[in-house]
Amino acid sequence: MAMVRAIFAGVVAEDLEMQRAWYETIFERVPDAAPMDGLYEWHLDENAVQLVALSKVREIQKLPDWGARGATSVTLIVEDAESSRKAALSAGGSPVSEFANKGFRTVTVADPEGNLVTFLQRDA
Repeated sequence: MAMVRAIFAGVVAEDLEMQRAWYETIFERVPDAAPMDGLYEWHLDENAVQLVALSKVREIQKLPDWGARGATSVTLIVEDAESSRKAALSAGGSPVSEFANKGFRTVTVADPEGNLVTFLQRDA
């Protein structure tokens, strides 16, 4: 079996352009790539987050009834979970939860379509 070297996390969206604007706030920049219709990517070193139209996933996978908006969860490692939470909420996200344990803190926000975005801050 080949060793996994990086990850592309996918978030599905019904309203791709509304979601693109929200994620531009989270990543503090426009997408790094739009390799095909219905897909935006933000590249984070070797890793990436893909925002893909739900209809495009259904078309490519030949699963016309697959998935639903709000069914995705992604965790982003950040330096400051609180500032990430504030930015996400100011852009139209909704608060979900906060959790702290020895060595880390998480805050979870729902994007405008209900997908869960968790910001994980590791303690120094």
